[in-house]
Amino acid sequence: MTAVQRSTVELGDFPSQGTIHDRAKLPVDASGWVWSLNHAVSSVRLDFRNLGIKSPGLLTAVVKYIADLVATTSVDNVRNTFDTLRFLQRSEHFRECDAVDGALDLRLISELRLVNNFAAWRLHYIRAAPWRINELLGVRADCERWDKRPDGSVKFGIAHEGSKEAPDAVKFVPTDMKPIAERAVKDLIRLTEPSRAVARWMEEHPGRAWLPDTWRLRDLKTPMTTTEVAAAMGFASHSVATHWMQVHGHTARREKHRSWYDQGQLEDAILSDVAEVMKEVPKGRKLSEYLFLFPHNYFHRAREPVAPIPTFLAQSHMRDFLVGGDGRSIFERLNILDSSGKPFKVPSHGPRHYLNNMANEGLLSDLDIARWSGRKDVSQNAAYDHTGGAPLGRVMRELAKSKAMQGSIAATVKKLRPAAREDFLKARFATAHTTDIGMCVSDWSLAPCASHGACAAGCGDHMLVKGNQKHLQRAEQLLAEHEAMLDQATQAMAEGELDAGPWVEHNGKMVDGLRKAIAVHKDPTIADGTVVQT
Repeated sequence: MTAVQRSTVELGDFPSQGTIHDRAKLPVDASGWVWSLNHAVSSVRLDFRNLGIKSPGLLTAVVKYIADLVATTSVDNVRNTFDTLRFLQRSEHFRECDAVDGALDLRLISELRLVNNFAAWRLHYIRAAPWRINELLGVRADCERWDKRPDGSVKFGIAHEGSKEAPDAVKFVPTDMKPIAERAVKDLIRLTEPSRAVARWMEEHPGRAWLPDTWRLRDLKTPMTTTEVAAAMGFASHSVATHWMQVHGHTARREKHRSWYDQGQLEDAILSDVAEVMKEVPKGRKLSEYLFLFPHNYFHRAREPVAPIPTFLAQSHMRDFLVGGDGRSIFERLNILDSSGKPFKVPSHGPRHYLNNMANEGLLSDLDIARWSGRKDVSQNAAYDHTGGAPLGRVMRELAKSKAMQGSIAATVKKLRPAAREDFLKARFATAHTTDIGMCVSDWSLAPCASHGACAAGCGDHMLVKGNQKHLQRAEQLLAEHEAMLDQATQAMAEGELDAGPWVEHNGKMVDGLRKAIAVHKDPTIADGTVVQT
């Protein structure tokens, strides 16, 4: 059995959850590395140091996950789940994510199923870091960036705060999307400016709450009726104002058959809500700096917006807008239906998957996709690649019609009559899939691989994507390995060892093919992204 390592995160860096309460409403001290649970029969202790987690992000996610289980499930279930988590080190996917503070996905489930008696708890809820919708919602109003390129073109990008203590970054948009992105940002700045103006006013007048002109900066002892409170806040009626003030701890006084408050009570209630919003603002930042600020209740389907309380756009608002929940989604309201006649449902992370698929189908290199998506490790691209063989086959057919493909197939297409080219391409590129050093256009549904996976050994169905750094690095690694094997096989054949000849022949083909592949990648006369058949 593999020895379980102890956590290498500094002992003082434990993500304390304070005191939490279990399902029986009994307190549990969750502030340190060891938690003692309230079990009726036995002593149950959870020692998080035994999980062997190295990255602070993963440790925080796991701790929060266990804290949620303590509050909602039995002690036995918590203990069993914790024991299963000790097998994390056996997962290659976990070790990769732990090394870069990345995000775990469903591959962890499939790997841990190999553990005896493993129960598939909802481990897919473990996330190592705030995901990309948070980066977007945390964008500041001065986010517009332009970059003039050597060819005279101007790129447009959106500046955002880096996550996981990474430096701030600028995400540039594709050239064709530049006018749309610029217009979208300007519209957002215009629509959200009133809430930023409210926030700026309160920053310039500490201790006072923003109110419409009629009530702004009046003496705090000025009496206000419930009708005035409703008008100042934008509530639908005086009864709503009365209830809101009661929720905030203020009771009206009765005079002359009317209910009265002091303006100071109203402003105190407003400032208490603004203080809650400010808890989401990092130290040293101002609320007025952020782009996605809206009046409180702005997205509520029934209540009126409350202008004096600027709040952030939340993920739940995005979810309701795209998927539905408290109200109807945008697809329901506009009657945009899928092939089955049901409204589309697009999770907030869906566009990210969609754009990554477009990049993959466009043969953008893994390194460029990772940089564009803001990832530390190119291996994380795999979770976002949903391209099948048929879409990639279509891409190959289009490339064969252009100057973006070189080799015998491209030369054959040029020689064919225009009317015959499409049928030839459909037959030749019915499907395609990526390999570790390029792309294979063999249709495996018709026959197994005739080269037995030896793509570089002169296979006519294998093609290179010039400039793909991941493919180049793998080709260089394979070349070193096969050169060593060729030397060994050659020496063995010279010594008269039986059956050494086929090994010399095979490794010779691999070395020759890999050298040609590396030469293509390093050829300055071939444009990056060109598909080359060697």
